[in-house]
Amino acid sequence: DGTAAGAPNAADMLGVKKMYNGNWKVQTWYQGKCQYVGMFSTREQAALASRVVQQRLEPTRGLNLTPREIKSNMKLAKKAVDQALSEMKNDGTAAGAPNDIDMLGVREKPNGNWNVQMWYQGTMRYFGTYSTREQAALASRVVQQRLKATRSPKLTADEIDTNLILAKNAVDQAFSEMKNDGTAAGAPNAADMLGVKKMYNGNWKVQTWYQGKCQYVGMFSTREQAALASRVVQQRLEPTRGLNLTPREIKSNMKLAKKAVDQALSEMKNDG
Repeated sequence: DGTAAGAPNAADMLGVKKMYNGNWKVQTWYQGKCQYVGMFSTREQAALASRVVQQRLEPTRGLNLTPREIKSNMKLAKKAVDQALSEMKNDGTAAGAPNDIDMLGVREKPNGNWNVQMWYQGTMRYFGTYSTREQAALASRVVQQRLKATRSPKLTADEIDTNLILAKNAVDQAFSEMKNDGTAAGAPNAADMLGVKKMYNGNWKVQTWYQGKCQYVGMFSTREQAALASRVVQQRLEPTRGLNLTPREIKSNMKLAKKAVDQALSEMKNDG
């Protein structure tokens, strides 16, 4: 596919399959069944569809839904995909361009700035105004990652305020890290640096907080590889974060997540 290692969307290929005719089919596991999302002409469009669907369905994955509710949620997720593809086309942005799939909750203002808002705990929350589309997309992705694990309805007002403050602090940290690393704001994978730390020898260590403990993922030679590893692990572990697991189950899930990282890196290398 001619995709460079660490290229945007590489970690979003979960549920994406290349067909014999060159098109890309997207499916997702939801409510105990493999759900069909759509067929797309390019790898980038399929990756966009996969991530948008994951983001839309995530809050309802652990709920006991009726067939009618499942059908309704899938319909809304597919509409979100159509809207995301349409917005990219209208903006004159190449499909799959960095951060285009992170435009959920992002709106352009008449003065050319970009607002980031997110629906959380029953209220629309404001996360800032940014001067560029790329900065707003980065903020949106960081906020999504931070708030996903805390969408339980059983939160107090103080807990909600604390989570919002932590999410905003995470956005500030992401911008600060990019500046210190000499990376342009909105660069590919920049928002995936949560849990990623640059070591004294130039390598990048990846860890993730899972089941009440900081779990080691691996050591990588480039920033892009580490960002990819971080995103794949987050996606693999997300459905089980709120469950009460045994140590054996936790170990098994971490092992599967690391295997998914190895597979994603191998696929990028083969595609390059």
